[in-house]
Amino acid sequence: MVIYDIELNSAAHYPVAGIVDLSPSIEQAGFGAFWKGESNSTDPIVMLSAVASRTKTIKLGTAIYHIYGRSPVTLGIQSATLQDLSGGRLLLGLGVANKAIAGWHGGVFDRPLKRAREYIDIVRKVAAGERVEYEGEIYQTGKRFQLSWKPSHPNLPVYLAGLGPQMTKLVGKISDGVFSRACRSIRTKIWRAQNCAKC
Repeated sequence: MVIYDIELNSAAHYPVAGIVDLSPSIEQAGFGAFWKGESNSTDPIVMLSAVASRTKTIKLGTAIYHIYGRSPVTLGIQSATLQDLSGGRLLLGLGVANKAIAGWHGGVFDRPLKRAREYIDIVRKVAAGERVEYEGEIYQTGKRFQLSWKPSHPNLPVYLAGLGPQMTKLVGKISDGVFSRACRSIRTKIWRAQNCAKC
């Protein structure tokens, strides 16, 4: 049986309260996951928290959060919180963004592979409730950060946007799934999937 998901991307301009009110019907219609994009739109974690309060089984996904928008510790805290609130339904979708989006957040777009690897490593550790003392090339957390509570769902599924050959290989190594958009042909999608699977 095929299960379909539904996504509200950054171009979807629907009233927030209306989407939340509609979410039980989306779940009852049999959709597998409710995905929310970011860019310059409403915040995914806030929206998905409201959706979680009105639903019971549908998965809740960020599609995607750009890693320049918040620190990995902040997103780890948010993810652990939503996992607790939703009963472990979060699918965390991340992407390295681009020069424009990095600039919106005061960042400089550089070393996307290293940045993605370090960011995801920290987010996963924080969301799992581990003690984190991270000294990477890009990210440093300082001394011994740890959540003040024990997360009820410490295994956070992380999906990563991957378009080029190096990023799709990284996706296959460090994430649970891939976002692969902006394809001109099905052949490109197949190539990206095969490239992820090689790792």
